[in-house]
Amino acid sequence: MVVTYTGNGYIDCEFRQSKGRNNRRARNMETHGSTQRGNSLHCTPGAEPDTRRPSERMLWAARVLPILAVLVLIRACWPDPEDEPGSMAAMAARLRVAATVVGETIADQCPQSKVLILMPPPGWDGHNQHLERSLKWGVKDGLGEHGRVLGVAFPRFPEGVRDEMSQKTGRDMSTWHPPVGDWFTFPVLQDVLERFPEADVVVSAIGLPRDCAKLFATDWQPSLPPTFFILAGPLPRADFLELAMTKGVVAAAVAPQRATLRTVPAGIPAKLTNAFEKRFCFVCPDTIGPLAYDYPDLFGDFPDVELPKGE
Repeated sequence: MVVTYTGNGYIDCEFRQSKGRNNRRARNMETHGSTQRGNSLHCTPGAEPDTRRPSERMLWAARVLPILAVLVLIRACWPDPEDEPGSMAAMAARLRVAATVVGETIADQCPQSKVLILMPPPGWDGHNQHLERSLKWGVKDGLGEHGRVLGVAFPRFPEGVRDEMSQKTGRDMSTWHPPVGDWFTFPVLQDVLERFPEADVVVSAIGLPRDCAKLFATDWQPSLPPTFFILAGPLPRADFLELAMTKGVVAAAVAPQRATLRTVPAGIPAKLTNAFEKRFCFVCPDTIGPLAYDYPDLFGDFPDVELPKGE
C-alpha cells in the first residue's frame, strides 16, 4: 500500500479495481475521485479526504486511552473503603464477621433456636441500614439451617423522658437522642422480650442494661429467660458476667481485641477465625478468667450491686 500526502493537507485516495472485478464499485469510487486497483492503494493530490477513515478512530483511541490509564492507576492506588477503619463499609464488614461467629456459636450451643437481634433504634448512634443488614445476615450465615432469626428489634425510648427534660432545661427536647446506655434499663428490655415471647436466644448489639442484676431476681415463670449473646455494647463487671455465664443467662460476648491468646471456640472455619481474631476477642466461660485478669479494661463497672452471697 502506497500513501502519498499532499502539501495542502489533503489526501486523494484512488482505488483501481482489477479488470473484470466489481466494476460498479470502481465507478462509484471514481465519482469521489477514487478507484481501487487490485490490492494496492494509490493516492494522488487534489481530492477531499474521507472523514470516515479508520485513522480517525485511532486518533480518538490515542486521546482516550491515556485518560483511562490514569483512571486505572488512581483506582489502584486509592484505598478500598473496607480498609478505612472509620468508613461505614469497614464497620459493616467487621460487624458481619462478629455476627457470623456468634451465629456459628449459637448453632453449636443452642441448635434450632429462635433468635432475636437487638440493636439501637433508628435515629440513635449505632444504627443504620448497612449495619442492620450486616448484623442480620451475619447471624443467619452462622446459623445456617440450625436456627431461625425472628427479626431485628429496637428498644423503645421511654415515654415522657423528653417532656421531663424540656421542663428541666426550659428548651424543646423533642428531638433529643441521649445515648442508648443511659435509658436502656431492665423494664425497656422486658418490653422488647414481651413483643417476641417465642425468642429463646437474644443477640444484643447494645449490651445489657445497667440494672442487669434483675435478670437473676425476676420470676420468669412459666418460661425461662432467653440466653444472651452480647455482640456489641458495654460489658458488665467481669465477676457479674462470669456469674451470668455460670447460670446460663449469658452464653458469650464479643469484645474489642486486646489479647493475643486464641479465644475463638473450636469448630469455627479458619478463614472466619483469622478475620475475627484480628479485631475481636471471644469472651466465654473458658476465657473470661484470663481476660479479666490481663485486660480488666474490657469490662465495665455495672451493675452497681453486690453479687448474691454464696455465688
